[in-house]
Amino acid sequence: GITRPILILAVCLLAYALLFQPIGFVISTALIMIPIAMVFGALWWQGAITGVALAVSSYLLFDKVLDVILPVGPLGGMI
Repeated sequence: GITRPILILAVCLLAYALLFQPIGFVISTALIMIPIAMVFGALWWQGAITGVALAVSSYLLFDKVLDVILPVGPLGGMI
């Protein structure tokens, strides 16, 4: 059957898909990284730090360097 970690990851992917447009790439990526990191054994704060670092660096790479338009959400032009 479906194991608990697989179910958690599936729910995270669904939540990410639903949150991506309304709250933007950076916030949704940072939030979703917390439970994903915890599935792999990290503490919540480690997932949060990793999520923020991954989200901001990925946003800067895709938006500023590769010129890929990503939803910004409530952060607007702060990044």
